[in-house]
Amino acid sequence: MKKLLCLSTISTILILLSFHAGAQDDAEEPAIPEAEEPAILTGHGDTTWGQSVEALKALKPDIELLKKQNDAPDSTSPLIELYQVPGEAPIAAFQYWFVNDRLYRVHTLFIEEIYEKLGIEYVQARIQEKYFKDREVAKFLGNAGISIGVFNDGKTIVARYEHPVIRDEEEQKAAELRRKDSEEAAETLKIDDLL
Repeated sequence: MKKLLCLSTISTILILLSFHAGAQDDAEEPAIPEAEEPAILTGHGDTTWGQSVEALKALKPDIELLKKQNDAPDSTSPLIELYQVPGEAPIAAFQYWFVNDRLYRVHTLFIEEIYEKLGIEYVQARIQEKYFKDREVAKFLGNAGISIGVFNDGKTIVARYEHPVIRDEEEQKAAELRRKDSEEAAETLKIDDLL
């Protein structure tokens, strides 16, 4: 009986010690830090998604217009504008894409030496590591609709950061205006009566 009582007491002590040790392990175990929202969610560098050309010019006075698309007065498509700012090695330039005066895409163009000495795979791997290795960060990007990629234009490697939701919104507005214009034209021309 003494042996049974002794074994029971030892078992109870071991169970209590294991619970106590488990509680200490939980208390000592550092909490898994939540992923921090990447800055690219709000913009690229010192820019903000959706900001105007004038706001960007205030930040970057050496900005230069490279191209305009759909700028005819009667165009029903969104106005696309491409601006560029010179960079400093290893960056050749930054390009800023606007749709109806809203920033929606930024390209970072790297000097040819990056292509020749490191290659596109190196830049892709760094982008992958920074934005997609941590699932939480990748989830933030996906939920915000931020698109990031890398491509080459000849020997120039381009890192592309884009908020396509902004462009989609402007495309939808343009499509709605075209639909209204078509309805008004059909009514004015009374084409439905002739069909």
